[in-house]
Amino acid sequence: MKNYYSVLNECAVKNQVLFAGSTFAHDFPINELMQDFDVDARVYNRSEKGAKLADARDFVMEQAEALEPSKIFLCFGDEDIKAEGFLAGEFSYEYKELVSDIKKKFPDCQIYILPVMADGAEEADNALKNICGDIAEFIPLSAEAKHDAGKIFRELKTFLHGRNVIFGQAWN
Repeated sequence: MKNYYSVLNECAVKNQVLFAGSTFAHDFPINELMQDFDVDARVYNRSEKGAKLADARDFVMEQAEALEPSKIFLCFGDEDIKAEGFLAGEFSYEYKELVSDIKKKFPDCQIYILPVMADGAEEADNALKNICGDIAEFIPLSAEAKHDAGKIFRELKTFLHGRNVIFGQAWN
């Protein structure tokens, strides 16, 4: 997977959007949905199917260093929460470490954390909300959106725009 993304990153435009996560993010059709909506940013989906947050930290940093994004969307947890002995506190600590590493390397980068895209993730989501503060923004998704790619995209697209959003675009 890394070699594949390395080749793609050589052609990528810097200062755009990095979308990184595990299985849900890997399978999320963000580029197809962008074609249906008026979004001017380029989004590079660098997600790994089956990845757990602890194992993906170096990979995410490698992708961020290659792309030098202005925005990063992180969507981990759907694999982590399935693991036996999952602890929301440890998970949120690992997330905070990753976000802190990104901020140190790219202080002007906007970082957005998506909720864990799995049923029963309320405790993990609450822990993620608590770590955000000044270094990241948690994007809460409505309950009905979590199972509908189009609704998720509608809720995310205002964060994707690289410019100010015109009122009419907010509803498309």
